[in-house]
Amino acid sequence: MAVTVAINGTTLIPQPRSVEWIPISVGGKLDVTDAVGAYRSVNLTAPPAAGGTATFNWSTFDNLVLTSIVLPAEGETMSSGSGTTYNSGVISKPISINDAPGDVLQTSMRVLVIV
Repeated sequence: MAVTVAINGTTLIPQPRSVEWIPISVGGKLDVTDAVGAYRSVNLTAPPAAGGTATFNWSTFDNLVLTSIVLPAEGETMSSGSGTTYNSGVISKPISINDAPGDVLQTSMRVLVIV
């Protein structure tokens, strides 16, 4: 069963092609390992889209404090698991849009989630 990513109860269009969980280092410990904070950075990457013809609602959630997000849990993929709702301390960062050769848009959004 595939996970349907939703923010504030609204399904993302298009659904992310990939979801990448990255721990956030909050400094070094005396034993030279990293201290890891409660937040995780989650990078959502949209499928490549032709410029001017793509339908996106991602900009609705650009750079906001969110009430909730449904994502694959850390260690799961978009096609595995049933999705987990995170609704405490969820923050979206500004959306990144890159124009690749051939008029293709590559869109990604970073979200901070407390786990």
